[in-house]
Amino acid sequence: KTPMKTGRSEQQSTASPSKVEGMHTPRQKRSTPLKERQFSKPLSERTNSSDSERSPDLGHSTQIPRKLVYDQLNQILVSDAALPENLILVNTTDWQGQYVAELLQEQKKPVVCTCSAVEVQAVLSAILTRIQRYCNCNSSVPRPVKVVAVGGQSYLSAILRFFVKQLASRTSDWLGYMRFLIIPLGSHPVAKYS
Repeated sequence: KTPMKTGRSEQQSTASPSKVEGMHTPRQKRSTPLKERQFSKPLSERTNSSDSERSPDLGHSTQIPRKLVYDQLNQILVSDAALPENLILVNTTDWQGQYVAELLQEQKKPVVCTCSAVEVQAVLSAILTRIQRYCNCNSSVPRPVKVVAVGGQSYLSAILRFFVKQLASRTSDWLGYMRFLIIPLGSHPVAKYS
């Protein structure tokens, strides 16, 4: 056997009272480098830097939608007997979305300002619930509700992801009850084609 050299770190660890006496001392968590955190997420949850800068709160979160979102929804979804013709969802986490929302509100358009995935889910759930009520109370097929999505790529992804997840358990005729219109903000892949 060859003798082992003791390095500086080994000398410190053997001199530590927690190691010698079997006691545990609380330690601060070391932060994980950004690169490791990014690759620890599944590929589907990763976003590019422009997406995370544009919509920082659109990831998975457990927050509660703001009262403003419900107030705006109540102004648009006024009656169970009728569905709105259209609804404009605007990502207001960036200045462009805030500006667009302000202009649309001045024109009395049916705008709902959202800042997180939870708020997007609340809005889409309310619309789908209202469509379900309409179908239960009327024999006629509802006309499609036009949902205008104003925001970046991650915002559109959050909207479509929730929509697909909700419609997975419904019949195919539900695909005709909503139409999505996209208004891209910032560097958006759809903007190349408009």
